[in-house]
Amino acid sequence: MKEASLRTRARQLAEAGVTQNPSMLLLKRRAGRYTAPVVAVTQNPGNVTQNPGNVTQNPGSVTQNPCADVMNLGILAGMATRKPQPVVDSTQLPIWPNELRGLPNALARSALFCVANQRGAREMFKKRPIAALAGIEITYSGEELRQDDEDVFLQILHIARMRDLATTCTFTAYAMLTELGWDKSSKGYKRLVECIDRLKFSSISVTVESPTVRQNYTGALIRSFRWKEASGDSPLREWEVLLEKEITALFSPEGYTRLDWSTRLQLSPMAKWLHSFYHTHRAPFAFKTENLRELMGSKITELRAFRFALRRALKDLVEIGFLTSAKVDSRTDLVIIERAGRQEQLQ
Repeated sequence: MKEASLRTRARQLAEAGVTQNPSMLLLKRRAGRYTAPVVAVTQNPGNVTQNPGNVTQNPGSVTQNPCADVMNLGILAGMATRKPQPVVDSTQLPIWPNELRGLPNALARSALFCVANQRGAREMFKKRPIAALAGIEITYSGEELRQDDEDVFLQILHIARMRDLATTCTFTAYAMLTELGWDKSSKGYKRLVECIDRLKFSSISVTVESPTVRQNYTGALIRSFRWKEASGDSPLREWEVLLEKEITALFSPEGYTRLDWSTRLQLSPMAKWLHSFYHTHRAPFAFKTENLRELMGSKITELRAFRFALRRALKDLVEIGFLTSAKVDSRTDLVIIERAGRQEQLQ
């Protein structure tokens, strides 16, 4: 191609907002020169299977290579499902609209924030491999994290996105509880403190492999937390949270997704996980129910009971408008869903 033509093509890509190499892969795929990146591979990388939903029977047993626990589904965490704003610099998160919340794909595609009931006892982990899709390796130390912890983490990220991560983000406990839709009594304050404590005393290693790069974040989900209040005026209690600035490594333009916050707040823990998970896939694949059970960290041991809970969660996502259809195939046990478009969700 002549130099002038190259310059013209570069200008067209810039106007379309395409600035990263991973996006070029998508362009090539659309042009028929790149095959779909989502394939299932067996333990021998050269052999491709026909079932992208296969996950190993025990994702929690990973030692050297956690990705093997999901049989290398081939769904790389770096493939974005939306068109997020690019990261401004290494100390600031991307900027997303107020009604959305940003979440790294690597976390949404794993069992880090599991779907267990918040009232049950939480396990303590030490360098525990976390089940995740291929291209993602996670080890975690700390108290078990659940969907209420993810709610708090999402809201903290939302506040922090407007600041340099080298500075603290400040908020009142009352405002945080309001955003979360939680009880503003002493019980609500205690629950919030416990969630932030779990996020602070965590240690996580996340390695993400995309078609062009392999990168890692190791650290805590929250670096520090403190609060102060005027005597007898707890609703005005001021809290300060500091995030690790290196966490921006998980927020590359292709590495995170944006969730509709008002929709998430209406959902059960399992529906919340599915909402985040399917948000990271523009064209979701059919996964087996047992695979989804492992990926979401469900504690329901009987597969029949899990299917019942899964169907109910999928039904909620259809009724709320996030999915247009969802079913569990009785013959193959595959979960087949169809996502609604953005305009359909807004209706």
